[in-house]
Amino acid sequence: WAYDSGNVIEQGAVILGGVEQDFGFGLRQQYFHKAVILVLDHDEHKFTRGIILNRPSDLVLVDEKDEETGMEMKWRVWFGGDVQGLDAPLPEVICLHSISGNEKVDEVSVPVMNDIKWMPFESAKMLVRKGLAQTSDFWVFSGYAGWGPQQLMGELERKS
Repeated sequence: WAYDSGNVIEQGAVILGGVEQDFGFGLRQQYFHKAVILVLDHDEHKFTRGIILNRPSDLVLVDEKDEETGMEMKWRVWFGGDVQGLDAPLPEVICLHSISGNEKVDEVSVPVMNDIKWMPFESAKMLVRKGLAQTSDFWVFSGYAGWGPQQLMGELERKS
């Protein structure tokens, strides 16, 4: 389902990036062109964080081998945004998932909407090591899109 929420930005909202951008901005941040962005956190007076859902990459994170099984975990990584991406000194890697009915998973997850939740990459790795999940249960993103107070609302009003 989808609806025009007007001027409401909230956690779990999906924002569609514009197709008409200022020339300079469009060259610097082409990844926002026709982007589909899921809002993870929103406080209009502090900060809004979202992840771009439709920017795959060819990157794969290969985790160290599991001591018991000898297998290494491989995680396909999507470009989530330009803030704290893989090229940052401290990249932020998060995982979306819809795992339900597991108390351990719920303890390390942050609800976004309905059955969609997110967690830090380290938590996802821990769950896989413990056999509570598989790498295929997660959609892995490096970086995020971030906006300061009222910035996102201003961009939406300008249709940028």
